[in-house]
Amino acid sequence: METVYARYDRHGTREGTLSLVEQSKSIVQTGTLTFDFAVGGSILARRSRPVCWTEQGMSEMSPGRTGPRGRDAQRRLPDQEMSSARKLVLNLLLSVGSLVVFFSGVELMLALAGVQPILVESDPYVGFQSSIRLYEVSESGDDLQTAGNKLEFFNAQRFPRIKAEGTSRVFTLGGSTTYGRPYDDRTSFSAWLREYLRVVDPSRRWEVINAGGISYASYRVALLMEELVDYEPDLFIIYSGNNEFLERRTYSQLIAEPVALTKTRLLLQKSRLWAVGRRATSGSEGRALERYELGGEVRELLNQSFGLDYYHRDAEFKSQVLDHYRFNLRRMVSLAQTVGARVILVTVPANESDFSPFKSEHRDGLSSKRQSQIAGDLERARLALDAENWEESLRLVDRALEADSLYAETHYLRGRALMGLERDAEAGSSFARAIAEDVCPLRALEEANWIIAETAERSNSGFVDFRSILKEAVESRLGHRSLGDESFLDHVHPTVEVHGDLAAALVDEMGAMGLLDLGAEWYSQIRPFVAEEIRSRVEPELTARAHKNLAKVLIWAGKNREAEKYVRLAEEVLEADWEVHFNAATVAMRERGDHRTALVRLQKALELRPDSARVHDLLAVVHMTAGDWDKALEAGIRAVRLDPEMVLAWSNLSIYYRMLGNVDAALSAARQALSLDPNSAESLNNLGNVYRAKGELHQALASYQEAIALRKNFPEAKTNAGMTLGALQRYAEAEDHFRDVVANDPDAVMARLGLAQTLLIRGKPHAALEHIEKVLERDPQSVKAGELRGYALEEIASANQESRP
Repeated sequence: METVYARYDRHGTREGTLSLVEQSKSIVQTGTLTFDFAVGGSILARRSRPVCWTEQGMSEMSPGRTGPRGRDAQRRLPDQEMSSARKLVLNLLLSVGSLVVFFSGVELMLALAGVQPILVESDPYVGFQSSIRLYEVSESGDDLQTAGNKLEFFNAQRFPRIKAEGTSRVFTLGGSTTYGRPYDDRTSFSAWLREYLRVVDPSRRWEVINAGGISYASYRVALLMEELVDYEPDLFIIYSGNNEFLERRTYSQLIAEPVALTKTRLLLQKSRLWAVGRRATSGSEGRALERYELGGEVRELLNQSFGLDYYHRDAEFKSQVLDHYRFNLRRMVSLAQTVGARVILVTVPANESDFSPFKSEHRDGLSSKRQSQIAGDLERARLALDAENWEESLRLVDRALEADSLYAETHYLRGRALMGLERDAEAGSSFARAIAEDVCPLRALEEANWIIAETAERSNSGFVDFRSILKEAVESRLGHRSLGDESFLDHVHPTVEVHGDLAAALVDEMGAMGLLDLGAEWYSQIRPFVAEEIRSRVEPELTARAHKNLAKVLIWAGKNREAEKYVRLAEEVLEADWEVHFNAATVAMRERGDHRTALVRLQKALELRPDSARVHDLLAVVHMTAGDWDKALEAGIRAVRLDPEMVLAWSNLSIYYRMLGNVDAALSAARQALSLDPNSAESLNNLGNVYRAKGELHQALASYQEAIALRKNFPEAKTNAGMTLGALQRYAEAEDHFRDVVANDPDAVMARLGLAQTLLIRGKPHAALEHIEKVLERDPQSVKAGELRGYALEEIASANQESRP
């Protein structure tokens, strides 16, 4: 039986001709005829019918028959045999199809008229308080150059205002890796690409403009792209994903909004017709959603306020950040398409095996005793790793994992032990889990790389899976696929050579996209010459600045011991750089508590940069540590005058005022800190201290409890809350708070003394004496411990005397 095809439109009229093999008119031929019902080229329904042909034409056969069903069978249409239900469904489909065609036509006309969807023009997730253009017209008027007030975050770049004929203009976008950190543009993949293209295709003039911004997340990159599409781009290369959690923002309204409503709203905002309607009714692009307002420039959480303290496990927020990231990538592709530019999206690798998590957090509900046991196991596991006792280390971390599978550091240590045992695949899984559980995710998540690949496929954009490229290279050299110090200088910034590898992969992708004609041996022939040129740019001063930047990153991460090495390397060349001295002072205080060295370093930093609020704030802390409260207050006041939005400086200022007895000024400073950041646990703790100094115990307790709710493991706030509960004669609750602190930190002297005092009040002198003796073991000169010991011994002696017959 033969199958042939005919196409009918929605009115039942056959389109085109039906070609049949010539047969004798006396022969009846049978077969199957398939009917397609289509509108605008889209098949809405397909039906198959058995048919036969005679010299009179074609007719449909009923089951079991071998000839025509009637004299006028050839005039019957396929849908005449359909049931009423099928006709209804078909009519509905055809109606929907007609609407699709109509609205598609309207969208096309609006596109030709230059109307843009709302989502191309704005971000529904966050807004920006200001937007300063990255490039400004040069004095000559011929070029565009990086604006002076942007040079803190961007490389100095310059290119013609009007693109010359025969020029291809490429913008590289992203965060600090694109910028070239810890170096700058001179060693970045943009620089390598610039040199490669110049040699690979000298027939064109190539302009590769590095628009990577330090600490820029995808939402800021998308905002920047709104400007860049005005500069006649031919290609955008997007390497973004490490900074998505770097700035504080909220998605509270989006979180509260039903998922179906969110998807519907975002779908409508992709429509030009919707944009026209919104603007007609509101006079603007509409105010469909109240968005979180970000500042005009980046204020990283790690470089302000209390750093890592802000970060906690929040699955809902993480999901919203990834949704926003997906939206930003799609928006960037759409922006490029509005001006006919091409896009290459690049996956974002990270240091997995040689950089531990920024912050680990225990699962909810884990007891203080269990947390203390895990801490002990992990410390012994680190010692075993140092001794290359891989089996013992693995045993200890596995025991810790049984108690808490969410603690990121445990997974990282397990990966290190497994690498020592050459169980490489398992090690890779452990390193991946460590990054996934890091509650301060400053390395691109696995989900982000999935989103990059998905976006490239959906938009038919160029794609470089740089993460896989690096893993394959490491596997060929080292026999495993876990990326580490062989590829990265810190947690995410590649070595200079790896920047070159990325540029080579980009050239290959440009060739695959038809943007270049590449010879088969281009890489082996050109790489050595370009590499020599790039290496010649790595001068001693540039290397020293890279070391300074590495120290800053490590200080961010709380890795002060590792940072100290880079501080020393930087200062060998950059003796006149204020930030080098600031970094040295920070390490001296955090790593060794050496306030004398810190003071000398900060005085040198102030000679070089007297208007730095950060330097004055740290100087105040150093004076406080030395017990010089007047100087601490003077430096603290100077810090907030230089930067009135510095939360940490205001919070510290409240301490200095309180310690000097000015509780009203202390209260005002603490409230100012909280007005700038209502979620600052440290500021809430300081506010509680002010209330306690004023004798307002219930308000003090409320502040401490709010601080503890924001920061679960906050020993100082818990100790202060315990003291306040004791003053309120709520001794059982006070004891619980003190025990919680001591269980996590056996060396917490104030909590032990508070616990001992509470136990004495509750008539438990023997238990109190145990804690007092532990304090005296560490500090035999402790006056408070001595007083409590004497009182405990008296109580024990009195109890013994009363028990005698």
